[in-house]
Amino acid sequence: MANAYTSRKLSARYPTDLAAWKNLAKHYREDMRARELRDLFARDKKRAERFSLTANDLTLDYSKTHVIATTKKLFAQLARQAGVPAAIEAMSELGYDLSTHESKSLDELPQVTFDFVATMGCGDACPMVRARQRADWSIPDPKHLPADEFRVVRDLIHARVRAMLDELDSPPGAA
Repeated sequence: MANAYTSRKLSARYPTDLAAWKNLAKHYREDMRARELRDLFARDKKRAERFSLTANDLTLDYSKTHVIATTKKLFAQLARQAGVPAAIEAMSELGYDLSTHESKSLDELPQVTFDFVATMGCGDACPMVRARQRADWSIPDPKHLPADEFRVVRDLIHARVRAMLDELDSPPGAA
């Protein structure tokens, strides 16, 4: 069954459409679904140590999930295919820490009329978000671009957003 985004012609933007996601789903179906956590702990006495991360005084323990070394490799592959490392690096160059942010679905947005909504290349297939003003910016998806081209797209988006904010701040009729 096709997912909800297939008809929007945006499949490259959604992780569920990436090959790595399909590999991860297959891994779960074929290798992990039937496994019991107690069996994973019984086979790997250092599981709690190997499947946790600690930074300063915060520990993330994911040993009690259906994750094995193969799962971690597949998650890393998914992150690379989704362009996560390139995006994090490009934005950190501007002092913007993407690791402290997460995407929101349209369902999480408040039901208000926004001053401005920009879509990026989806045209008529874009989901409807109420706005006083809208524009479809034909900006390439930087996900699979080399780092230097990724930065060009990042800077283009920044310039467009800055120009729109300036326009929204101008009094009506001001040139």
